[in-house]
Amino acid sequence: MRIVCTIIITLTCLTAMAQWRTDAKRLWICGHRGGFYDAFPENSLLLFKHTETQSKITPVILELDIRKSASGKLYLLHDETVDRTTTGTGKIAELTDDYLSTLFLKDAKGNITDQHLLTFDDMLNYARQAEIIMMLDIKADVWTEVVKKVDEASLLDKCVVLTFNPINTKKVYDASHNIRISCLVKDDKDWEAIAALSIPSENLVAYITSTTTLELKAKLRNLHIPLMMDVSEYTRNNGALHPVKFYRDYVKKNYIDILITDFPIEVSSAF
Repeated sequence: MRIVCTIIITLTCLTAMAQWRTDAKRLWICGHRGGFYDAFPENSLLLFKHTETQSKITPVILELDIRKSASGKLYLLHDETVDRTTTGTGKIAELTDDYLSTLFLKDAKGNITDQHLLTFDDMLNYARQAEIIMMLDIKADVWTEVVKKVDEASLLDKCVVLTFNPINTKKVYDASHNIRISCLVKDDKDWEAIAALSIPSENLVAYITSTTTLELKAKLRNLHIPLMMDVSEYTRNNGALHPVKFYRDYVKKNYIDILITDFPIEVSSAF
């Protein structure tokens, strides 16, 4: 039964992923670091499961951050240090797995939880069974290693890799020609640099900003490249949820296919 369920979930995600290029009416919701909810630590399995099960739009996209320990293992962690989000101290790149295994995650209010730092291997195991798509924000120069792990787990079609410059975009594409890559497209110059890489449009997602012109958006859409944009409520709206109309207008005005938000559950209910 578990095998059958896994196949069904995978096929559902594969079919939906294909619609990134073919269904202009499809909107995807992405939870930044899984979502910003006080009761759950960021980048934790507990949070990811909460967002997955409560989202009204499925599969939900979960943005997660990847860093490497001194022992060579990949973990989910946004900051360079473990100080803010765990009971430990120090840069993760200088910490051993033995030490990291003793740490507990803290929630947004600083309360210690029973959750440990999540390894990327454990995240991949969860992703196999879950109705999610992973958005990978790779914080260290481990692009090839991360893509290889995703490929070995047969999860290339359930992830997209964030890149913010053409050099890293090329690294990801060189690691796999079968993975989706988000590239930052603020303006025509950005797009010209990406276009020069000759990556097929079906591999690309354009991360646009307020400076991306209407003409450039139209060009990208004509190439069937999905447009992605963030709301960043915690940095731009004092951590508060916007009214429903704001999100609807934001999506319509910017021709967005993928909306990144700190509140994926609530925002998914707006559409």
